[in-house]
Amino acid sequence: MRQHEAFLREVGADSRAHRKTIDWFKEIPSKAVPANLQPGYDDLKPLFIGHYWMSGQPELIHPHIACVDWSVAASDNPQAKLCAYQWDGETQLDAKNMLWVKR
Repeated sequence: MRQHEAFLREVGADSRAHRKTIDWFKEIPSKAVPANLQPGYDDLKPLFIGHYWMSGQPELIHPHIACVDWSVAASDNPQAKLCAYQWDGETQLDAKNMLWVKR
């Protein structure tokens, strides 16, 4: 949502660029990806993800999944954090290994 708001501030809600973007999104088919084409995840090894602009206290999403994007680039979020996971080869993640600093 923040990226969209920044885009609108830059180009304007009634701009040609905004209308073209909306038209482009309308052309994307709304179909489920067939299961045989999905990459899948076996839940056996840790998965580190980002690009979600999480907020609040960094925590594990699942015993095998950690998000390390806690909005450090968000200029309008005073609670933003630079986050990392200190992985030591464990197969099940541990919340005590989530590390962060406030911006």
